[in-house]
Amino acid sequence: MSRMISSTLIAVLFALPGSWCRAEDMTDCFEGWSAYEKRNYVRAAELTSRCIADGDLEKPNLARAWRNLGMALRGAQYTTKAIEAYDIAISLEPDDVWNDHVNRGNALSDIGKFEDALQAYDRASSLTTDHGEIYYNRGIVYERMNDIPKARDAFLSAFHAGLRSEKLADRIIAHGLYETVVNLW
Repeated sequence: MSRMISSTLIAVLFALPGSWCRAEDMTDCFEGWSAYEKRNYVRAAELTSRCIADGDLEKPNLARAWRNLGMALRGAQYTTKAIEAYDIAISLEPDDVWNDHVNRGNALSDIGKFEDALQAYDRASSLTTDHGEIYYNRGIVYERMNDIPKARDAFLSAFHAGLRSEKLADRIIAHGLYETVVNLW
């Protein structure tokens, strides 16, 4: 009886589409991330694109690869293409899709689409309870819009949401907010 079940199972497995048995090949993705960390954005985009095309990635890793491609493209100053990559990552609905909305908002801010950037951050806020980075990025957008009171409020909100980073400290100091948070840092 067990031999019949084994034979049937093997027959069923071989009848399934071939992609189920191929392993993901993350090599180019890992090398792309390494290039990104070295600020070699064009090379990072090339490697990550190849990983997307040839890596036979499962949906979660495919979404992450599209996000990483967006980051590399943004770093290489191909901002519109970066936004397109973030849109694809978002469409794949990864568990941490809020990150893609934040990255998309940052890219939109880079090209002066400030209201669209703020909407992307709103969407991200609705998908996570981790708001520190979102508030920080809002502050950057408000600075670019020259709305300093809103920028200051956003940076303080980032701090109160738990974000502790050198970049936030720089903004806190630049806006004269150090005395407000010095005892809490």
